[in-house]
Amino acid sequence: MGRILGREKVEKAAERPWWSPVALYMRAFVTSRPDPNAIWKKSDWEHYHSSQRFIDALFCYLGSPSHILWNVRWPLLSILAATCLCILYGIKVEPWGLPTWQNGDDYRLSFQLCSFALSLILSFRVKLGYDRWWLARQQFGNLRTGACTLACMARNYLHQKHPALADEFVRWGVVWLYAIKQTIDYAPQLDAPAAALLTEEELAVCTTSHKPRQLAAFKMQHLLAEAEPLIPHSVMLSMLDQWGAAFRAAGDIGRLRHQPGPVGVSMLCTGFAFIWLLLLNLTYTDGASVDSFAILLPGFFMAMLILGVDEVASQLEDPWRLLPIQALVDIGMKDMQAMVSEHEAWRKLWPPAAKKEERVDGLDS
Repeated sequence: MGRILGREKVEKAAERPWWSPVALYMRAFVTSRPDPNAIWKKSDWEHYHSSQRFIDALFCYLGSPSHILWNVRWPLLSILAATCLCILYGIKVEPWGLPTWQNGDDYRLSFQLCSFALSLILSFRVKLGYDRWWLARQQFGNLRTGACTLACMARNYLHQKHPALADEFVRWGVVWLYAIKQTIDYAPQLDAPAAALLTEEELAVCTTSHKPRQLAAFKMQHLLAEAEPLIPHSVMLSMLDQWGAAFRAAGDIGRLRHQPGPVGVSMLCTGFAFIWLLLLNLTYTDGASVDSFAILLPGFFMAMLILGVDEVASQLEDPWRLLPIQALVDIGMKDMQAMVSEHEAWRKLWPPAAKKEERVDGLDS
């Protein structure tokens, strides 16, 4: 997995003088582009669809979001070094009496025939990585939707019979979201917003738990069991459906975090592209001259383009660094907490059914 600049590095670079090379680079290739780790606003979409996208695409190998050129620098330099050695070998074949490589045209033809297989392998790997990215985004959205829906339904049906239990759904729904985020980040403890919702005893149990996300999920199940006698059967079935979908989403998130795709397939795709680029240099030994060093520039760009595709596919295989997880969790917490105050406001506009009937009877009379 290649390096992706985090928010801390961006903020640290912003502290430098505007005329420093690092600050100029950040302004040109990082901060001027939409942030994939943030919830996009209207201005981000306008920038994304403006003519500026052609300039960003022209320099997509530099800077945000993937920092491709930096991440492939070592294989790229090794390919350029191998190219120089092969050209030098072709120049010194006769003066030094070195073995000659014959049939250079046949070598070139074989590489042309293999280029189709290379394109298929690269496209397959990108598709494999994109599927993991989309599954991660979809299941995290399902998790957040399920937790918010459970809290909302509990608030609607328990606010009169058991308001404290309704508040527990909100509290532990937020804790569950942050426990999943803790798993994604490999964090040793819960984030401060979730820890603030727990008592000292609850926080101690979560901290020492083998899997805090499972502990929070168990608590949500316990709340559903407590609410079952107080909620209509049809509503409870709907809540259980929401819970099942959210729990399956949490399971998929854990598997995506702890298990990569087929490692052999990824290694094969990367190895095929890298070895193909290295062996391509053999075609430069036949009839090489001093002028052949001019091939370095197109060779550099060809290697950068192919290695860039492999780098992006590698980054897609770990989708969590390409998703606004922090923003999504914070929004989920705000949604559930705002739902409590909004529900109280709507209750004043939507009186209980008995009062509605009295009001209708009064109008009829």
